[in-house]
Amino acid sequence: MSYSDNAIATKARAMYGQRLTAADFDAMVKMAGVPEVASYLKSSTHYRDVLAGLDEHRVHRGQLEASLRSLRYEQYVRLVRYHSAREGDFYRFLFFREEIEQIINLLRYIGAGSEGDYYFTHSRHLERWCTYSLGALSRARDYRELLEVLDGTPYEPILRRYPPKMTEQKNRIDLVSCERDLKTYYYKTLFHQIRREFSGEARQALEEAFLGEVAADNLNAAYRLRRFFKDAPEEIRKGLLPFETPWDGVIQRVAESPSPQELDRVLMSSKLTDRPISGGDTIEAVTLRVRERVSRKGLRYSVHPAVVLLAYMVQMEIELENVVNIIEAIRYNLPPQDVRSLLIP
Repeated sequence: MSYSDNAIATKARAMYGQRLTAADFDAMVKMAGVPEVASYLKSSTHYRDVLAGLDEHRVHRGQLEASLRSLRYEQYVRLVRYHSAREGDFYRFLFFREEIEQIINLLRYIGAGSEGDYYFTHSRHLERWCTYSLGALSRARDYRELLEVLDGTPYEPILRRYPPKMTEQKNRIDLVSCERDLKTYYYKTLFHQIRREFSGEARQALEEAFLGEVAADNLNAAYRLRRFFKDAPEEIRKGLLPFETPWDGVIQRVAESPSPQELDRVLMSSKLTDRPISGGDTIEAVTLRVRERVSRKGLRYSVHPAVVLLAYMVQMEIELENVVNIIEAIRYNLPPQDVRSLLIP
């Protein structure tokens, strides 16, 4: 293990020590408005630097959330700079995921029939890592132009499999298949990098962590499609990421549940989390609680820098979701006890 790798683990744990505490969350849930939350984050937490130029009294909710999300990437860059990342290296996994998310976001924009300029946000560091032109992507207005932007990248042949179909005088994009195959490429590439660059406990821990991410993605999708859209089980399975995970049995039962009540019973009997699942829990909260527990263990006890880095990024993702949930809840005037129920402890 190199000195630079050790530095990643040491720095990640030090940064974890600056995370928001239970007292911070308790203070925020009692606040009266978004400006008050913004002011608190700016003056009293590790978000102070990314919010330094923000006028908390005039900030729009979307602008505040974008600024908060940027911290995760700033933290990531501060950590991976200790590692001399190469093209195709595991340590660029977060930017690898972000460049795929940009494509998926544009596909949704085009697929919705939106017109005019596409305004999209990305971390300020993505330009350095991205394998296509972000500027050209933002100007693409249809599927053909998107394929031209992605020419020469691995993403172009993936999307070429699903040319839009003309229905009701409109070109319909197969968003489910496009998103599934783009994410499948992401995870297959990551698993290949992990097998090439790591061995033993480190490899096992990294593979388990990303398979947990896949499982959460599949369970969230299966639950939403079955509960809210009443999709048939075979249609749900077509959209799932094609990896074997420890949650496959639960996901199968969710996809086949004949009623909302049975869906809830499947989740409550699944034992996915270390505390009982109630009917009031959202599916996102259930999966995030599992990822929180696993990542906290990796961050505190793993001796492998890559595992510590990944665990820290998951912890920061969950912290951000908590803050965003507080902001949303305050906008809708939810009482503090209801806001607390939304948080991942």
